[in-house]
Amino acid sequence: MIQGRIEAVNSSTGETNGNPWTRWEFTIGGKKYSTFNADLAKHQVGDFVKIEGEMKGKYFNMKSMEKIDNPNSGAENVPVQKMSAPKADVQDQIARMSCLKSAVEFIGDESKPVEEVIGIAKEFFTYVKNGN
Repeated sequence: MIQGRIEAVNSSTGETNGNPWTRWEFTIGGKKYSTFNADLAKHQVGDFVKIEGEMKGKYFNMKSMEKIDNPNSGAENVPVQKMSAPKADVQDQIARMSCLKSAVEFIGDESKPVEEVIGIAKEFFTYVKNGN
């Protein structure tokens, strides 16, 4: 779920295989969320909204957008819950965390600069990803 104040609304139109379409794009917290569903496009700049949806490949599929008249939180434009990252990104994040932990254990000396640890972790990650 994404929750925040709408900063901008843009629309574009086109035609695919003879079928006209309109796409609405909402900017919330500096990120863009779009929909082809006219029922979801009724909100305006300044509205505080809650968006439900899911990642499909590299696109976020908006399933609902609801105006919140009295937001309880003082925090605006922040995801309430992070969207799940595409599977490849999650696997890379896991591999990077593992390589960083391995680099710390490999060095074993707390006095080493962070940059050195990160450099070794990057070498480990390159090896894990590319095999060389």
